[in-house]
Amino acid sequence: MIHGFTDRFLARYDGKIRAGYRDPSTGYPKNAPHFLLHDAPQLIPILGNNPKEFFCSFLFDDLEAVVPNSLAYYKKSGLVCRGDGQNAAYYETPNGNIHGLTNKPHPSIPGAFQRRCDFKDCPDLISRNCKPSFKLNIIIPQYSAMSIFALPNTSYNGLTNVVDCLQKAFVRNNRKLAGHIFRIYKKEVEVRYMNTKSGKVEQKEHFVVAMEYVDGPKAQHLLGTTVKSEDLKLLESFRSRPPINGNEFKNLLALDDESDDVGEALPPPVNIGAALLTNEPVNKNGDSDWATLANSPILADLFAKCASYAGIENTEAARIATVKHTKGNIQQAHDILKDKLKKYEKAAKEKVEAAQIASTPAEPIRTAAAPEVLPATDSLL
Repeated sequence: MIHGFTDRFLARYDGKIRAGYRDPSTGYPKNAPHFLLHDAPQLIPILGNNPKEFFCSFLFDDLEAVVPNSLAYYKKSGLVCRGDGQNAAYYETPNGNIHGLTNKPHPSIPGAFQRRCDFKDCPDLISRNCKPSFKLNIIIPQYSAMSIFALPNTSYNGLTNVVDCLQKAFVRNNRKLAGHIFRIYKKEVEVRYMNTKSGKVEQKEHFVVAMEYVDGPKAQHLLGTTVKSEDLKLLESFRSRPPINGNEFKNLLALDDESDDVGEALPPPVNIGAALLTNEPVNKNGDSDWATLANSPILADLFAKCASYAGIENTEAARIATVKHTKGNIQQAHDILKDKLKKYEKAAKEKVEAAQIASTPAEPIRTAAAPEVLPATDSLL
């Protein structure tokens, strides 16, 4: 036995399912309306040549092992930088004044340098060179319950769809993901985004990776007799065993340095629901310029959700008080509210987990925590 090698689970991939492809004329990712199996040809007899959906499951219960994700910056030559929102590894030789970069070697990645990762404040992310990167580590029940396939993607919307689905299933099934059945599919959406060159909000039809949890009886009906009896028994054993956190597998299943063929090259949509920022009073003396921004149709859906979350009437005065915190920039208004939303989501998640710990282990939690009710205020901020 070789310590650090054969003393651990050797998770080898049987192939990769692609969400898009690399355009040979430009070298950049290009969206596809279906999944591509050129790196997993053994799945073609099962899923078809151009599948738009398929069923999958997982070997592990840990979200970090199931869907490792990070912020990644690629060039045509390969990976340049990868970070987690706090720390990053920079793979090129330092040349010039690069934001957050030091000359110190990275402690765990040979040849890389330490860099501070400032997430949305980093120039690379602002310029759209850096974006979220994730990889789903899945099993295809109709093929084998012990074969791992990777589905890499660099999409804001794809990562949001996948993590949202997995987190809800994680709570519903009492911290269990392994052995449960999920449907992965391509969803056509209208993506609205800010064009940083023109300063205008634009929209485009796009196919993004989406996922939904399939309940037990429904999964059995959908899969029918396509799964071998021994694989059905394995899936049942995965579901019934105690949760496995996947710590020993994380390094083996982590993101690699390959520039993934991705399914989306656009920024996130503007109309993302958000919560309150502060309890500051409304400034009712907003001028006409602020009113124009406050009544922008681009922010209409966002304001409506904010008001609903806070229990506040969605008035023009409240919207003016909100946009005055943003220096008159629509994109900044979206980003600030989105950041605050993360804090409320985290608080809600902690409430759900606390309720789960307090409940009977054998009884799955089926109710989510109620939204946090804030003190009454006239401001959406």
